[in-house]
Amino acid sequence: MGVVEVLRDIARIAEGRGLEARVDEDRRVLTVSHPDVPVSAVFEPSDGEFRVVIRAGDELRERIDELLDEDVDPREVVEEALDTVIAVVDRGITMLERQGVRVRRDTRGGILDVYDAIESFVEEA
Repeated sequence: MGVVEVLRDIARIAEGRGLEARVDEDRRVLTVSHPDVPVSAVFEPSDGEFRVVIRAGDELRERIDELLDEDVDPREVVEEALDTVIAVVDRGITMLERQGVRVRRDTRGGILDVYDAIESFVEEA
């Protein structure tokens, strides 16, 4: 099984968990995004291996503000979204490694960005 097929399988798993997934077959890139919270993961080739990153979208502050306006705990909603994305990342890394692909997990910075956003925006409210 080739890398693109593995990325497609990861995309199907993500979609099964309610996430949006897009595979760019030419570039061999998979982007997995949460539909309600601007948090995403990107699987991309980098220096002979795959690099996986998690990113907080620019709209995260707006989404947290909306949740606060709706009297919903943004921590719970954002953490649940992040947990879902991380679960797909973990599964995807395992699937790629089983195919002999070397994977570099570069997710810590993105995860910390999400938690920092939650804390700073909730404190401001």
